[in-house]
Amino acid sequence: MSIRRISLLGHPEVSFEGRPLRFRIKKALALLCYLAAEGGSHTRRELAELLWPQSDERHARTALRSALAHLRKTLGEERAHDEEKVQENRFLLADGDLLGVELRGIDLDLRTLESAVELARSEASGTSPGGSGVDGAVGRRDLIAHLEETLGVYQGEFMKGFSLEDAPEFELWLETERERWRGVFEELCQRLASLQVGDGEMREAIDTVRLWTRHAPLDEAPYRRLVYLLSAAGDSTGALLAYEDFRNTLKRRLGLEPSPQMRELAERLREEDEERASLGRSVPRSETTTTPLSALEVPFAGRHEEFGALVSEYHAACAGDRAVRTRMVAVLGEAGIGKTRLAYEFLGWARARGADVLKGGVSEGAGLPYGPVVEAIRPRIERERAPDDLLEDAWLSELSRLLPELKDRYSDLPPRSPAKRRRPRGRSSRRSRGRWGPWPPAPRWCSFWTTCSGSTPPR
Repeated sequence: MSIRRISLLGHPEVSFEGRPLRFRIKKALALLCYLAAEGGSHTRRELAELLWPQSDERHARTALRSALAHLRKTLGEERAHDEEKVQENRFLLADGDLLGVELRGIDLDLRTLESAVELARSEASGTSPGGSGVDGAVGRRDLIAHLEETLGVYQGEFMKGFSLEDAPEFELWLETERERWRGVFEELCQRLASLQVGDGEMREAIDTVRLWTRHAPLDEAPYRRLVYLLSAAGDSTGALLAYEDFRNTLKRRLGLEPSPQMRELAERLREEDEERASLGRSVPRSETTTTPLSALEVPFAGRHEEFGALVSEYHAACAGDRAVRTRMVAVLGEAGIGKTRLAYEFLGWARARGADVLKGGVSEGAGLPYGPVVEAIRPRIERERAPDDLLEDAWLSELSRLLPELKDRYSDLPPRSPAKRRRPRGRSSRRSRGRWGPWPPAPRWCSFWTTCSGSTPPR
């Protein structure tokens, strides 16, 4: 069977059984590319007017016949003598006044890229074959690997470097197609990066967006995404370098500055970078001191991969629907390797981005029942000027089992319900079911614990 490949993303190239074909007539190649990209059938008059607009109809049709003859010769169709070979090598289709291309059995990079985007869309909408569960997880990894491989299909803009100055309608079609396929590639990069982040592959997501920036060096969207991902991975210095690279390119080639939103993001990153750099000098100490350094005096380093995994879980919780918005992470390891420091760094990162952080802790063999819950809830309640705006009296009364100070603060709270589990009735249950005061109406939780190897995680 004949193997033909048409590559239109980048410099246009047609190959037959691995051998690149050379076209002596430029408009013959233009005709082939147009028919392959558009698909379907087109009248000879339409094609003649598209490629030879400056000629009258008779001369334009003569030029079209010459281009078709050159195409058939270059594609090897004229070398087939028996009927079986003719059918096998049939590529150009002619039906009276209509012309087209037989795309079955043709490796067309446009179709490969488009089908990959459709797969990514189906995964995002939950209609992909992968489904859910273990098999779904395996299918998701296979999908990500397939999309990563497909990225290599995009070698540059549509028909890069190709032009027909005497055919303005063809030039307009070229520009339209270039814009279209840039959008398809950008969508693939966006969706693939989101899938990679959701699977904890932060470095792979960064590589994907870097590839996007290389193909769109003057587009702010991929650089903003790159800066965001690098910052989320804990690499604020790399994020600032990416911003400066974009800013310098934009200034040099267009004489423009990034948008106010992009400049504000960069300024915020500089502040975070300076704050991180100042951790080591935040507490003055004698040069001769032998006191061990505190956690705040030691710069946080060497945990970018683990930090990125926590950030990925955070984003997955924020982006998930009701079925998957709860996330739990266990940080396991021997004592003294930096589990607690990693947790505090992540909580600080999340708090800086507006997350409502509730923090509680317990050590093995110590503490009171529900101690971590009390430690997490008490500061949150104390921050409220009027906790009774958060919950109805019936719920405050139940909460006073864990926070006795509520009973002192609100002496008129109703008696607590008996020990057996029972939901308070009335308007309290209606309010608590819908929202908790100023807290988000659909809170997303990203909880985690740290534990030494061999110990049992809390339940």
